[in-house]
Amino acid sequence: MKTIVVKTQAELDALPDSFTEYTVIEIRSEANTCIKVTKAYGSSRVEAYGSSRVAAYGSSRVEAHDSSRVEAYDFATTQMLSSLVVLILFNYSIASVRGFKPKTKIVRKHKTTTVVETPERIERSFKEWLKMGYVHADGITKKFLSKKKIGNIEVFEVEEFLDRKSSYVVKKDNIFSHGKTIKEAKDSLKYKISSRDTTPFKKWKMDTVVTQAKMIEAYRVITGACEYGVRQWAESKKLPTKLSVKKAIELVGDSYGHKQFTEFFGKV
Repeated sequence: MKTIVVKTQAELDALPDSFTEYTVIEIRSEANTCIKVTKAYGSSRVEAYGSSRVAAYGSSRVEAHDSSRVEAYDFATTQMLSSLVVLILFNYSIASVRGFKPKTKIVRKHKTTTVVETPERIERSFKEWLKMGYVHADGITKKFLSKKKIGNIEVFEVEEFLDRKSSYVVKKDNIFSHGKTIKEAKDSLKYKISSRDTTPFKKWKMDTVVTQAKMIEAYRVITGACEYGVRQWAESKKLPTKLSVKKAIELVGDSYGHKQFTEFFGKV
């Protein structure tokens, strides 16, 4: 996945209509600069951050983060991902709010506008996901390809949504593990169900700063998370080379093992 940061209208206008690889277009403009998004870019999504100001038109789709301000016109769709976002809707535009109540009122300038409020997530069992054609394990969802059994372990071949690469999920009772290969997934499963020594991390405080590699090691030992799943999560979050325990907890959010990791350091 590629990320492009845009700070001016000229930088946005210079982008192609579509991309050969999935691309995130991040708008990080000054509060006094309004950037107009007039179309949906193929194989990409547009995200507004900080105090940036965006005017969305036509078939464009914008994800609004932080305290950004979005004005949506003419069938534009905005996904509100922060309660601090300022959102103004004009004719036939749509706003999606998931899992929270906005702290600022969504301004609806026309009766044709639509606000859709949905829960943060829809709880489904593993079997329900499988019937739908997906393998959902440890908070990670992938397309189901095939299934077989090795002894008392169920092996699922799965496919990534974006790059279409196949990998594996193994299941023993209600414990799952991910891996590029069956062996890697099974090895991670053994690690997950084994006894792990958390002693080295008990002296860490909320302001303790360690390397990215050390923090990942701590997370795996404390939660039992599999290497492959943690690696994918870390890549998607763009972790800093060094970070504090407090920052790690913020980044973890509601990912697999978040409660166990947070409670280990005494912050509930």
